[in-house]
Amino acid sequence: MQEVKPEPNNPNRVQVRPRMKPSNFWLMIVILGIATVAYFGTQRVNRAEINYDFFRNQVSDGNVTEVQFEGQQILGRFKKAPLAPPKLSSSPSLIS
Repeated sequence: MQEVKPEPNNPNRVQVRPRMKPSNFWLMIVILGIATVAYFGTQRVNRAEINYDFFRNQVSDGNVTEVQFEGQQILGRFKKAPLAPPKLSSSPSLIS
């Protein structure tokens, strides 16, 4: 008995695309998940520590679009980046 071999130039021949192995599929999903976490985990918002008076002046000037309170900390978003605030000193100064 002879084996029948398909003709390579036969236009009626349907090429079957090999399927991806399930293990390769899950490996791709895991790599995509790790890449997503790495990308979004490294994005940080630029925040500057400013004193309360400077922040209050920016609120009064209408330059604050968003305020978020987290315990003793106030986080905000400016409409337009203000000029650099005065540097905070590491030790509080007492006014007598």
